[in-house]
Amino acid sequence: MPAQPLLLTSEFLVVGEGDGDAAFVTHLCTARGIAGYQIEDCRGESKFVLSLTSLSSRTGYDRLKGILVVSDNDDAPDANFLKIRGYLKDTKKLPAPEKPLTPVKRDTITVAVMMLPYEAGKASRGCLETLLLKSIQPAQQETIDCIKTFRSCIDGSDRPKSHEDKFKLRCFIAAKYPDDPNLALSFAVSPSKGLFDFGHSCFDEVSDFLKKFPGLC
Repeated sequence: MPAQPLLLTSEFLVVGEGDGDAAFVTHLCTARGIAGYQIEDCRGESKFVLSLTSLSSRTGYDRLKGILVVSDNDDAPDANFLKIRGYLKDTKKLPAPEKPLTPVKRDTITVAVMMLPYEAGKASRGCLETLLLKSIQPAQQETIDCIKTFRSCIDGSDRPKSHEDKFKLRCFIAAKYPDDPNLALSFAVSPSKGLFDFGHSCFDEVSDFLKKFPGLC
């Protein structure tokens, strides 16, 4: 993967756990008419600390007003949030929110953490793929029904929900792109692929927070 750009061009930055998260937020912002964000990924949860710590050495850091960190709840929403909060504390430079979606400010920078998915402001088990499965275009539903039948033939009923949803979404993408069954999520979420509906109500709360976050800073 190419290195992150050294230049910070916006006052507000979204840092996703992976390139799928970053691509999702980018396309959601475009679809919902949300402007003003620079959107990046830290290339894996384990690199959050390095990615966030290095921000202060990048050109344009002095203009930065808000950072929104995006990660997955998986099957332990509270524990995973505390892990992300720990990463922020480890930077020694950035404030660490007490709760998801609750911005906290230190000096000139406000930080908030968005854990996916959540509903009515409350975290729930799952991941980005959980939301994407809900937003699959109606025309693609027949494929999902086939995947459910396929899943019933496979062991592993005790899989964590996030693993289950990642499995289903990977099957879906592979089914729709047989010539490239390993098509990365960052490409699959593009509206040009026609797989997901970015106007779906399951994205409303995410969209609403992205719209109001700059005002909270």
